[in-house]
Amino acid sequence: MPPVWLGPNQLAELDALKIVPDGKKRVRLYQAGELDLVETKKIGQKLAAADIQDANFYPEGMHVQKCENWRRYLNAERENIAAGLTMPEQKNTQLAQMADSERAQMLAGRFDGVCVHPESEIVHVWRGGVWCPVSTMELSREMVAIYSEHRATFSKRVINNAVEALKVIAEPMGEPSGDLLPFANGALDLKTG
Repeated sequence: MPPVWLGPNQLAELDALKIVPDGKKRVRLYQAGELDLVETKKIGQKLAAADIQDANFYPEGMHVQKCENWRRYLNAERENIAAGLTMPEQKNTQLAQMADSERAQMLAGRFDGVCVHPESEIVHVWRGGVWCPVSTMELSREMVAIYSEHRATFSKRVINNAVEALKVIAEPMGEPSGDLLPFANGALDLKTG
């Protein structure tokens, strides 16, 4: 049996693909590129649904000895499938078809307020009554959480594009007033007291 190769296009359409022929009970999986946890789980569900009994996964490729046996994992996935706990498909397509600006708006919706410093392009979010700077990594992780909640696959490029789009659509920060002293429970206006 020739190997089945799953590239980015095949992973995006994994729900519609038949990756294992009928009657096959054992497979070997070699990772040769980027594969996130959601994609790995979808592959596991496909194998479990095809009644694969034994699978060896080589996460570092075919020339490395590191191997994970998926027998227990496939049994757990079969139980999940029997209980109706599979990854929803419709949300995947919806999220994948969104424009970067729509994904950025979803990301902005995770915070009470979002603005960006116009010169440094640092994003700030409203937390506990103050504007707090947030790193690009934190925003990326929040975007990954959105994809995980939707059980959708993603790439680093898609995440980066959403974060960059957020910087464009967020309101620019105004100039801070030199007459205000910030405190944890409010601010003191030095002009009015």
